[in-house]
Amino acid sequence: MKSSFVVAIVFAALPSFAAPPAPKAGGTPESQARALQKKAIDEDLLTVEFAAARQKLEKAAQLCSKTCPASLKASIDRDLGVVLISGNIDKSAAVDAFVRAMKADATIQLDRDTKTKDVESVWNEAKKLAFAKQQTTAASEGDFIHTAPAAQLVNAPMPLYAEYDGDDEVGRVLAKYKGFGMTEWKSIDLKPMGEGFAATIPCKDVLEGPLQYFITGFDKENTPVANAGDKSKPFIVRVRKEVPAGDRAHFPGAEAPAQCKEASDCPPNFPGCKSQASADDDLGEIGDECDTASECRSGSCARGVCAVAGATSKKGSSSSSSSGPGTTAGRVFVGLSGGFDMVFMPETKDACLLNTTDGKPMSAGVYCTSGSSDFPARTNYANERLRSAADPDLDPKRSADQGGTPGFPGKINSGTAVGTISANVHVDYALTSNFLVGVRMGWLFNGYTGKAAVDEGAALGIPMHAEARGTYYFGDDPLAKEGLSFYVFGGAGVTQQAAYVETNVRYGADPNRVADVDGGTPDAGQKETVYTGKVKGWFLGGPGMVGVGAGARYAFDPNVAIFAAPRLQFTFGGGAFGTAISPEIGMQYGF
Repeated sequence: MKSSFVVAIVFAALPSFAAPPAPKAGGTPESQARALQKKAIDEDLLTVEFAAARQKLEKAAQLCSKTCPASLKASIDRDLGVVLISGNIDKSAAVDAFVRAMKADATIQLDRDTKTKDVESVWNEAKKLAFAKQQTTAASEGDFIHTAPAAQLVNAPMPLYAEYDGDDEVGRVLAKYKGFGMTEWKSIDLKPMGEGFAATIPCKDVLEGPLQYFITGFDKENTPVANAGDKSKPFIVRVRKEVPAGDRAHFPGAEAPAQCKEASDCPPNFPGCKSQASADDDLGEIGDECDTASECRSGSCARGVCAVAGATSKKGSSSSSSSGPGTTAGRVFVGLSGGFDMVFMPETKDACLLNTTDGKPMSAGVYCTSGSSDFPARTNYANERLRSAADPDLDPKRSADQGGTPGFPGKINSGTAVGTISANVHVDYALTSNFLVGVRMGWLFNGYTGKAAVDEGAALGIPMHAEARGTYYFGDDPLAKEGLSFYVFGGAGVTQQAAYVETNVRYGADPNRVADVDGGTPDAGQKETVYTGKVKGWFLGGPGMVGVGAGARYAFDPNVAIFAAPRLQFTFGGGAFGTAISPEIGMQYGF
């Protein structure tokens, strides 16, 4: 009886040893999370049920908030980001999910079965944020007092405002920013507003996802002297589809700007239809170029850029009167230039022949030299021997029919010749942001080498160029900007315009006549002989001068530029009326 009872107990206990106890409904949080993750990816994602997949993965993340291994938490957040991107649900939330995944498990990678170009692009952006040093919302270093917004509404202008608290004088404040998906940093100038500087990042660059930026201040020499953040440690603002009005970026004492309208009120490519969104996009933000206030969202255009109306700098001066790199009026520009004259030479017969009445050239402004001496010598005898066969005043004894040889006084053919070369220094003062007045002083090379023209007032005694000039630059404050600009100018002054061509000359001879080489008593036994040679036939203009021209200027920064211009120069005065094309090239530095 006893043994039967023991056997019964053993057989009754066998089931409890043969099988484990039944699990609780649903299993452990980890197993439930894995099951939800598998269904979300293998079923819902494949059937494009993105909302259902998101719901499952968010539930899995909640289940894993305490007990799951880091690798599982990371994979759930990674898959959640994939679903948010693939379903075009919330790009900013996808970035946050990817960042959480990378911080939970630094070795996690995208699943090749769910990876797409869009997913990979957002993943790479998130990777920069997950492992980059990040600036806090309040500037923790540098000379600017600036607080970055925690978040900003997508497709809404983002105001930037910073107050300068440093010791160096700041003439320009620049922000560089990079919206989500942008590969290059963009720049925008902050203009004086109230006690600080302000600018607005335009709607088109405020894209869903992280927006990075930093601020740099420059002195009048364009040297960085202050900062708030930098490329390695930028401010980062989360751009989202929904942000409470009180949390959005705004200027001090102002409301947050409204979101730009979507471009949906015109049919695609419909001729003649300009959507309100397009019109809104065309409105400039603070710092954008403008011609009139109607082109600015702020309703104010100052010095060629959109600005806040009535804004003043920290020192209390009006933004419209600033003389830093952001404006031109009141600035001084110095420079160096070089050029040359391409002179139009008039056709001149009897080029070296002198008038017997006053001893001056027969043709105004035309002088001849041999070496550094005037030709012919200023004597009647020398002049007479130059007379040609066609000259009615030729001495008959030097004519061929009486056995003599007539002279030849040289000839200049019409055309052009390279004349004087100039090296100039100049100083200009900006009366306005477009108009400069100044002076140019230069030394001339390759000029006239004789003395007679100077004595007769047809040339300056020293080879110099002096000119007063006015210059107008096209555009909005063009001399305060980098890049290409164009200008016109006019000037007047004094110069020595000179150019020459070589010409053959011949002294005629009467073989029966004793030579009178010095214009005095004939020298016994020295007969006249024919002399032939080459001399320089000069055409001189001046000393009065006026000139006009147009040119192009390229600025490497607001202070340093190069320029080139063709100039049309007219000369008058003691010489002849002359014309020359005088191109010039040089460099300019602004203070």
